[in-house]
Amino acid sequence: MTAATHDFLGYDELPIPEDVRAGGPGWTERMLEMAEHLGAYRTLQLVDRFGGMRIYIPRDPERGKSYGRRGSIVDLIGIGAAAKLSAVYGSEYFDFPVGRAAVHRAKRAPVLAAVREGRLSRAEAAAMLGMQRTYLSKMLNDLGEGLGAGAERAEPSRRDPRQIDLFGDE
Repeated sequence: MTAATHDFLGYDELPIPEDVRAGGPGWTERMLEMAEHLGAYRTLQLVDRFGGMRIYIPRDPERGKSYGRRGSIVDLIGIGAAAKLSAVYGSEYFDFPVGRAAVHRAKRAPVLAAVREGRLSRAEAAAMLGMQRTYLSKMLNDLGEGLGAGAERAEPSRRDPRQIDLFGDE
């Protein structure tokens, strides 16, 4: 028996949509507080990258350190947003919430919207999200996930971003 393969991006490689909104299942009080200052998108970026870590936030954002392959806060959210973070939480250790449920919900919203619009099949979406089709159907039918996700971002890429294009754009 051979294993079935697909060329979809992995769940962790799906991007966080820039128009994500704060609140809902998975959002902690700390995340909502961060979103008031940085916005929901920047908050989820930080939670996705640094969730569960305790990081010292310096008063001067340019003095922040890099955390190995995770990079630095400034590299991730830019100097402007890092300055806001420093203004609010500077000179203290900050425990970034894990927030995995909120991040996963945000990442899968465009995929579910693509299924609703007929751009992806349920089988393709289930493979992309690493879940069974029956649970994906439950999310779409009973839980109402993916409603309100914009059509302009509803087609997730099936191409591995690390792969170079051999023949160029056609």
